[in-house]
Amino acid sequence: MATASLPLRDGVGASRVVLPPGAWPTVLAFLVERFPHIDAETWRERMARGLVCDAAGQPITPVTEYRAGLGVQYYRELAHEPVMAGAECVLFHDEHLLVADKPHGLAVIPGGRYARETLLARLRQRLQVPELAPLHRLDRDTAGVIAFSTRLETRG
Repeated sequence: MATASLPLRDGVGASRVVLPPGAWPTVLAFLVERFPHIDAETWRERMARGLVCDAAGQPITPVTEYRAGLGVQYYRELAHEPVMAGAECVLFHDEHLLVADKPHGLAVIPGGRYARETLLARLRQRLQVPELAPLHRLDRDTAGVIAFSTRLETRG
């Protein structure tokens, strides 16, 4: 089956999980068990909005049968994501490379309590560069310069 990545939402890509062997009756049952902090009703609502799909980009519904090996893509939604103070500054940008100055307290990539309020998501959203990817990282609390690749085919 072909893989079709879901488009970015607010500069953030979809998360992915490959379903392990198991006896869950539906994908929904697996998701509720795997992510106990997200209840079944929240997953149903996300599915109704098309925010949970298989690897081919086809919507998963609350009754989609569980199949080990199925790739699932879903968007993380954070109810209370803190808004981070401080603005990033683009120092250099060409067809292959983007260099930005990251302020203290801003995570480089989505994770944990942060999805949209990260350097990567802010830059993707502001500059409309969906393939943007950091070439290295700094801790959230550390300010400094981060280099990003702007094109998948030249990233290596």
